Amino acid sequence: MRSLVGILFATSVACGPSWPSRVTSVSAPHASRGAVDILPVDFQLWTQPGFDDNLTELRDRASAAVANSAIEALERRAYRANAAIDWSGDYPGGHALDRDALRATIGTLARYTSSAVFPDQLPKLALPAPLGQTTGCDATLYIGGWGFVPAPQPSRANAVAQAVGRVLAVGVLVVAIGVAGSYGGVDTADATNEAIDLVQSHDWSDPAPSSAAADPQMFLEMTLVNCHTGLALWHAHQTFPANPASAGGVARAANMLLATLPAT
Repeated sequence: MRSLVGILFATSVACGPSWPSRVTSVSAPHASRGAVDILPVDFQLWTQPGFDDNLTELRDRASAAVANSAIEALERRAYRANAAIDWSGDYPGGHALDRDALRATIGTLARYTSSAVFPDQLPKLALPAPLGQTTGCDATLYIGGWGFVPAPQPSRANAVAQAVGRVLAVGVLVVAIGVAGSYGGVDTADATNEAIDLVQSHDWSDPAPSSAAADPQMFLEMTLVNCHTGLALWHAHQTFPANPASAGGVARAANMLLATLPAT
């Protein structure tokens, strides 16, 4: 699971990449796609030292924006948004999945991107638990990914002053890095507020943002699963130059993926 927040140490400056003209997606013509459950958004957020906003709140806003885009896209394509499942496995109508089964299911779907790269077919899934038995859905939608939000860049004069300060404080910085771990992060919290060691949580399919990243980035992946057969119906993934702190950027990235969702 990736609903985490973390910190990256970055020093380089790079030009912002352009938006992709299309996204990687594949769909299969399986029946019964009408009522769709939505799993809790499995989203991880990174930033640099010096970022002052609350990362957890920012991650939650980005997750909500992606989920809302998904609900709107489902309705436009004649699906019916059925049950929004939370991290406890609950939905407004009751209990959909046990917590352990939910986490195992999301963990399986989080690794699906590395398999779903064939041009004309979707590999079979080995789901750890049946879906839709309580909610009565026809399909379940998984949404995951990560985002990187750079810290505000200082002016040239401030940058020189900060460089001098970093030299004077190098002993403290080395200690901080040693405690944080090899990836330059800190202990992180998932959506259930449980402490997770970042170094032991590298379970995303696409590489995480580089420690040398300077521009905002966002990776999204979505997989629609048939609840009756357990087969994947549709999968899409893509890295975007989107800022997770921008509602417009998040929606644009999500809608580019969702534009490839086949209609019922």
